[in-house]
Parts: sequence; structure tokens; C-alpha cells
Amino acid sequence: MNTRIKSCIALILLIVIGIGGSQTFAKPAVGNIVYLPIVRKSAVVRIDDAYVFHGKGYWFVAGIITNLSDRTVYDVNLTASLFSNDQLVEVITGTTGLPATFPGSSNLFKIFPPDDLLSEGISVHVEAKSWSFEHDPEYLPLTILSKNFSGGPDIGHLDGEIRNDHAIPVTSIEIMVYPDVDFFIYATPDKTFLAPGEESAYTTWLYFPGFPEGESFTVWAQGAVAK
Repeated sequence: MNTRIKSCIALILLIVIGIGGSQTFAKPAVGNIVYLPIVRKSAVVRIDDAYVFHGKGYWFVAGIITNLSDRTVYDVNLTASLFSNDQLVEVITGTTGLPATFPGSSNLFKIFPPDDLLSEGISVHVEAKSWSFEHDPEYLPLTILSKNFSGGPDIGHLDGEIRNDHAIPVTSIEIMVYPDVDFFIYATPDKTFLAPGEESAYTTWLYFPGFPEGESFTVWAQGAVAK
């Protein structure tokens, strides 16, 4: 058996061994070419729900995301593809209702279509295109102490208390309440600055019938680290 045939057999055996062995590598190393391992990017932001939501005289794409990572994510760039009869008619973009989505926690979003686009027959597909782990200022979650509902069934009032359980003060407090006739609504805190351990009341009006108790609502609160 000549040298050329021996080389061919050795090459074939090398390829067979590479295919039948570990699947970590895209291809076996041949000559001076080195192939790096295939690295599959794990999901960070998951779209838990997305649908067409009808508000007070208009509609939008609404839904919920969850942060699957162990770090806070910011600036989530969401893209909603709108289809009619399986044909793409519009692509719209938006972001979350609150700036930060904390590890293992959720956040809501609204993405508004062009004014002249009717919702009839529209289906939607939403993707998280990008996000950031860095933000200035950093945001921290605040503790929801209470939720108290009064009024209804057509209009109601929600109030309660929040607390800063962190060792540093926070400011620029944002509070989001779900559900509402507009999917979610923002509540107003009495204080815009909370020292460590400090509490603040919050309040908002709600336009969503059939929720007689405060526990029927979900409240998110967060604040920026004060500098």
C-alpha cells in the first residue's frame, strides 16, 4: 500500500472518529485549521405572552416578559410582527413598562401600531431583539406592603404602601399596576425619594370592572439608586 493511499485512509478514520465522538466541536481539526467549540447562547429574555389588546378606543400589542438570567436587564428592545392572513403587514417596536426587569421577575409591555392599521384579523409574533445588563442609574426593586381597592365595578381606586428594603437610598420611583382597561397603568407615589427602610404611600385610579379586592391586582415598584 503506497503512501498516498495510507494518507487517505488516515484522513477518513480521523473524520469518522470526529463525527462519532464528542459533538462539542463543529468539525475535527485538519491540517493547520482549528475549529472552535459551538457555543449556544442561552435565553435571557422570554416572551411569556403577547396578543392584541383593545383599550379605550384604540388597540395595541400587549404582553409579558420574564428575565431568565441572574442579572437585571434594561432597555429590552421588543419587535412585534403583525400578520393578516399569514401575510406580514407591519413591524413595530417598543420596550417594557418599567426600566428594569429583575432576575427571575416579569415586566409588561405595550407596543402601539400605526393609527390607520385596523386590528381585525391581526395576529402577532413578538421577539426580544436586544437588551442590556448595564444602566446608569441602577434600579432596585421596592417592597409592596399593601394593596387596597375601593369603588367599582366600573371605576375604582387603588392605594397602598411601598418600602425601600435596601441599604442605600432610591429615587425616581416608578410603580406599575395590572390589570386596567389599558392593560396596565402607573401609580403615583407620595414620595420620590426613599431612604433605607423608609415607606411611601401610592395611589391610582383604575378603570377595569369586576375586581373588588386589592389582591386582584399586581403591583410592581422600583427606584433608581440615588447618587
